[in-house]
Amino acid sequence: MVILACERGLFARHREQAFCIIRPDGVHFSTLLMASLVPWSFRMKRFVPLTVVFTVLISWAMAQSPDPERAGKEPLTIEAIFAEGGITGRGPETIKWSPDNTKFSFIQRDDSGEHGELWYVDAATGEKKVLVSEVKLAALAPPISKIQDEREKERITRYHVASYLWAPDSKHLLFDSQGQLWIYSAESGTAVQFTSSPEPGLDPKFSPDGSHVAYVRLHNLYVRPVSGKDEKQLTKDKDENLLNGEVDWVYAEELSVRSNYYWSPDGANIVFLQMDETRVPTYPITDWLPTHPSVDMEKYPKAGDPNPAVRLGVISSFLLRTNRTSTFHASAGCETGCSGRKS
Repeated sequence: MVILACERGLFARHREQAFCIIRPDGVHFSTLLMASLVPWSFRMKRFVPLTVVFTVLISWAMAQSPDPERAGKEPLTIEAIFAEGGITGRGPETIKWSPDNTKFSFIQRDDSGEHGELWYVDAATGEKKVLVSEVKLAALAPPISKIQDEREKERITRYHVASYLWAPDSKHLLFDSQGQLWIYSAESGTAVQFTSSPEPGLDPKFSPDGSHVAYVRLHNLYVRPVSGKDEKQLTKDKDENLLNGEVDWVYAEELSVRSNYYWSPDGANIVFLQMDETRVPTYPITDWLPTHPSVDMEKYPKAGDPNPAVRLGVISSFLLRTNRTSTFHASAGCETGCSGRKS
């Protein structure tokens, strides 16, 4: 038998590490150890022996028992397992319910991963239809020549799909393509560019009533009506060390935080975290993907270095009030004297 490291994502579409066992004849394949099923930590190098032994015995028994469904069929090979699409084909990606809970959408690609469309399934009837075709999805992606980031250029070239989210009315979608935002009408099948600034609008979110969209640009919060009127800048810090509503490296990488601001239920305010990276050391990170590697200086704390100082802020969104105030309160890591400051 052969034991090898593999990813659970090949079978359940999740990026979880596992061990797999294969008989030399290639007939049987079973999971030896799943990271999600036992208290195993690859970083901490610890596990519970009894659980592991029990799992190994079950997997060994599975490998020894003939599978009647596979009997007489072609043997399962390493090449088949690791082929594009895996042994079951590509599963649906980016699955999201519409806010009215009448349908759910997902991106379905072919086995090569190079062609994909946005589909939806009617929750009541089970009917499946294309919501946004591959041609329209590709049109929402920026021209390759204008993409500076080599990783993003590779993603767009290969997958041709922008990320998306449903509007509260369940009739529109917001596509985020390299920070350029598009409003797509599911009824008419047309898209309107929502932002055109050369600087990307990151982490977009609809207001609760769907009338406005907030986003982060150059470390500051902005809000703009869906009607397309002028955007309004909510925070106006010019210090690159101050991140308003934006996640720094530590929170994203170590704490799995993906967003740092939220709308209030009535849409009148936005609560956000302001992260001050002034005391965080910089670290050179080399991008080896392009022909000519580049070096980016990243705020990257090593062990023992200070993390960002964090404050909680609340700011008017302009929807129900015309005055702009932001109030900060002391939070974890905040230096003395930052509580209660207003701007």
